[in-house]
Amino acid sequence: MGKSIGIQKLIKSIELSSKRGQDTLVYKTSSQQNEVLNLLYQQGLIKSYQEFPGIVVIKLKTSVTEYRPFINIEKPKRINHKKTVSFSDLTRLQRKDGGSSYYVLSTDKGIITSFDAITNNIGGKILFKVS
Repeated sequence: MGKSIGIQKLIKSIELSSKRGQDTLVYKTSSQQNEVLNLLYQQGLIKSYQEFPGIVVIKLKTSVTEYRPFINIEKPKRINHKKTVSFSDLTRLQRKDGGSSYYVLSTDKGIITSFDAITNNIGGKILFKVS
């Protein structure tokens, strides 16, 4: 299973659990997914997560008034028929979205947000979009 496919399955599971109003998700984990969970926690998109051998327990943020997904998962876009985006492509995507959303990328420096990638003047592979 590819790295981005495993991460997209994790994000989809979080999204569906959030839609259903669940406050906890137990998920089989891998090292790449832990990087994504750490980023989601740092960005305030999940309450917490705790690792156990082979699984991770994720505490989700839920809203009493509405249960809509906080992550809009889109298939990673290809820019100019490439799998990865350059710094300039990423800047253009951010301007197009008007700052209302951001992307999570896999880069040589690890899994980071598009804001961090632009600050560090690097590109990478888009894993998913947070809106």
